[in-house]
Amino acid sequence: MLQLQLHNHIKNRYRTTFRNSRKNGDQYDVSATVSPILDDNNNLLGFMGIEEDITETKNTRDELKKLTDLMIDKHLESKNG
Repeated sequence: MLQLQLHNHIKNRYRTTFRNSRKNGDQYDVSATVSPILDDNNNLLGFMGIEEDITETKNTRDELKKLTDLMIDKHLESKNG
């Protein structure tokens, strides 16, 4: 039943990001792709998923945004005296 519900939601490939937890409780950010596995008659056999830890990438992007915002603020302050 759950596979049918998922198949109705995931017609082709589904991509998402989410926060996951390791066995030790540490959290990390994940990029995931889930694809249905179909037979020759387009019947659902199951799903295949691939996850990638994107914690460093996300943290770097967040830090870059903070620095960019700070530079813009400083630039605007210098223009406005």
